[in-house]
Amino acid sequence: MIYMVDRPRKERSLPEVLSEEEVASIINVTINLKHKAILMTIYSGGLRISEAVNLKIKDIDSKRMQIRIEQGKGRKDRYKKHVTVHTLRHSFATHLLEAGTDLRYIQNLLGHESIKTTEIYTHVTTKGFDQIKNPLDRLKIY
Repeated sequence: MIYMVDRPRKERSLPEVLSEEEVASIINVTINLKHKAILMTIYSGGLRISEAVNLKIKDIDSKRMQIRIEQGKGRKDRYKKHVTVHTLRHSFATHLLEAGTDLRYIQNLLGHESIKTTEIYTHVTTKGFDQIKNPLDRLKIY
């Protein structure tokens, strides 16, 4: 007899996200112009490291202010809790979400096949928390 046993799902940790001030600080303290341009490109386009490494001049459409990414996703990168270049990608997506950008647009910009992958950023953002009214506060308790 063969029994089919479901495996428990692997826990996913939330991505580390920098504030806009922290991103600006990293870019501002970068002295090397080439490195500064790379960091700004990664952040402004939400690129993966592999996408930035494989970027060619022909991929940049300066008239439309767009970057074309070819064969962007290979495998998913995972990192613990330290800041890496990939953190700029997470920060890009979170800042777009916090600025009110629709999740579907963010999904498209990041090249995610599934909206579920993009939805992780809704768990990271804290924008709007101050607008949430606790149901307990509406109760007239004396």
